[in-house]
Formats: sequence, C-alpha cells, structure tokens
Amino acid sequence: MGCIGVEEGNRMGRVVIVDPAYASSVGHHADVNALLLKGLAQQGWAAECWADGAVAAEGCRGVFNGCGYLDPRHWADLGGTVHLARRVEQQLLAERDRQASESSQPPAAWVIHTALPFQLLGLARALRRIPAATVVVSLMFPPGETLGKDEPQGAATGNCRVALGALAQAVSQGGHRLRLELPSQQSLELHAPLLAAAGLACSGLHPAVVGAGLPVAPPAAGRPAAAPGRPRILLHWGDLKPGKGRREALEVVKQLLGGGPLPPSLEDAEWLFQLHSQNPLAGAELGSLERARELLPRFRWLNERVPMERMQDLLAGCDVALLAYDPVHYRHRSSGLLWCYGAARLMAGQSAAVVGRAGGWLEREASNLGMKWRSGSDGDWLEHLAAAAVAGAEADNGHFTTYGRWVLGESFAAYVAQLITHDEAK
Repeated sequence: MGCIGVEEGNRMGRVVIVDPAYASSVGHHADVNALLLKGLAQQGWAAECWADGAVAAEGCRGVFNGCGYLDPRHWADLGGTVHLARRVEQQLLAERDRQASESSQPPAAWVIHTALPFQLLGLARALRRIPAATVVVSLMFPPGETLGKDEPQGAATGNCRVALGALAQAVSQGGHRLRLELPSQQSLELHAPLLAAAGLACSGLHPAVVGAGLPVAPPAAGRPAAAPGRPRILLHWGDLKPGKGRREALEVVKQLLGGGPLPPSLEDAEWLFQLHSQNPLAGAELGSLERARELLPRFRWLNERVPMERMQDLLAGCDVALLAYDPVHYRHRSSGLLWCYGAARLMAGQSAAVVGRAGGWLEREASNLGMKWRSGSDGDWLEHLAAAAVAGAEADNGHFTTYGRWVLGESFAAYVAQLITHDEAK
C-alpha cells in the first residue's frame, strides 16, 4: 500500500492528492507531491497522496496500478481513454471503500495535477459517488497533449473535451466546490474554448508547480559566489526525454573538449550538466561527459537525482541557462525547468538569461516572465551563450514582470492549501 508518514492529526480534515502517474523519483511528481503534503500539513490538514503502487515515499499510498502515462497508443482514442478512466475510477473507489470500512473520515478536498484526460475523466467519474468536497484541478497539460513528438493532436483535444464535460457534470451533480486553475497565460488561452464548451470557468492562474517560492541559500552557504568575469552556464538538467536540449548541450561539451578558442566572455566560465534517468546514457554521450569531468577544470557533471532545495541553490548560481527545447515538441507544452531556473534567480535577486530555439512555449513564457531570451541554432550555441553572458553581466538585477513575480515567487503548495482552507471556511 505504500508508505504513510504524515501527521495523522485531524485538525482541519483530510485532503487526498490524486496522482496515478507518480511512479518513480524521475520527473517532477515526487517534488510537487512532497511540497503539497508539507504545505497542507502546515495549514493543519491531514494530507496523503494516492500514487502508483511502486511509490513508497512518505505520505503516499500505493493505490493505482497501470494508470500512469503508459504507452500513448493506449489512450490515443476515446475508447482507450474511457477504458483507462474506468480503471482509475475503480481503483480510486476501491481505496475509498477500504478506508470507509476502517471508519476513516471522508476527504474534505481532492487535488489533482499533471493529469492526462483519462486520469481526469477517472476522477470525474469517481466524484459522482463521493460526498461533496472541494476539488482543486490544475490543468498542467495542454489540451492536445499526446506525450509524443509528431502525433496528431485532434483526438487528444477531443479526449480533453470529454474529460472536462464529465468533470462539469460530476461537480454539478455532486455539489462539489471546484477550483480549476491553470499554470500560465498560454495555457489559459488554449483551454478557454474547451472550458466554455463544458460550462466551466478558470478560477485563476496558480504559481508554478515546481521551484516557485522556494528560498535559495546565500552564496557563501549553498553556492559559492561566482568570480567576476566567470559566468556559470547551465547546459542541461533533467532526464533523457527527447526534445529537451540534451543533444544541443552535448554539442557544447564536444566543442569545449575540442580545445579551440572560446569567446572572451566564456574563457573562464563554469559549466553545469545534470542528468537523472532510469535509463542508461548512451556510451558515446557517457564518454563525452566523463572526459569533460576529467579534462575541463570548471566542468561539473551531476549524474544523480538532486533534491529540489539543492537544485534551486545550484540554479540560482547560473547566470545563463541553455534550454534548447524542440519548439515543435514544446509548442504548447510547459517546461518545469524554465520555471525552476527563473524562480531560483528571482529569489536570489538576479536576472535570468536563457538561450534556446525560437518559437514554442518556452520563448513566449520566458518573455512573459521577464527573463532575457536569446534564440540560437545548431552550430552556434557557444556564441549565443557568450552573448547572453555579456548581456547578463551588464544588466541590472531583477526585471521580472508582475506576472513573473506571481508565477515564480509564490509557493504552489501554499497556494493550494489556502484555496482549500478558504473554501472549507465558507
């Protein structure tokens, strides 16, 4: 059943976080749920996360099996979406019934984030048989999300429309108090016609689910201050998913190993490359990173999972970030790393400079947040990193927009806890 380690005090009632896709420490699910559990507990709620059975993290129950992201072909059409939604519904209600048999208090609130349409549809179907409660929904994925690169999005958008319609019906029939929130202005624009068709309304834009509001350590404590003229460059942070800039980052590593002259602003630069994945790195890529760690005096390779707090400390010390995400793959898909980097620099009182590919969600979001964006392309990443480093050194600190300070400067977990507490106080 997983591990439950949160305080069982029932001061404010119970809150359940529903996350069928949380099955490992790779990705942002572990961090988001840990922060939610902590934030809810701090406001007096007895919270737990219903996750995949493979998870044994504190505060989590292993409720779901075969309800994660799976092979996109399983939920690409409406039939597959409905089939998997029934699985989510059945497993969720089975846990609900098990707890009811132990005389557990019904949850006062349900929270779901980063859910695909079949997972949201499964929760909506279950809500028809659950006592009235506050329901907080974060629509993290764009309506046409397929988790693939070139698949058609029409069917996925249709599945999202069905899930939102079912959610509207369940909320109306069950008397639930729905707080449907979105993570960005771009997401609001994409979801607006589907929400209108379902008779739903967005109740607000919430802070970024990762990084936002987390304090960073002072330079002397957690991240030695960079010397003048020695910028720190983030080359990569994350797993092996395609389209997230690993190839471009390794291109820079190859150039550094080539020993050729560097642009003046990068001659004494420090370089950070982090990787955490359940799958092994290809031999050639592994060899390049091992050589870089051995031969380049200011190259740091972290081949491990880094806790969120430490991650924010490290990102806060990076003057420039290379986020060369595929603008087609990430045309509408958000980037948690962009938010984490921006939040870390905001909390450190520093401007944030990003080099990436033109077009796509990242370029527009970076601009909306008040981050400095520079577009590059294959073969000239070093030159653009150098120009960004110069511009960053000459810029005044800060310059985040009002929108950026809201999205990056407030805690998502605290915000969700406040939503629930406010609704339950009515």
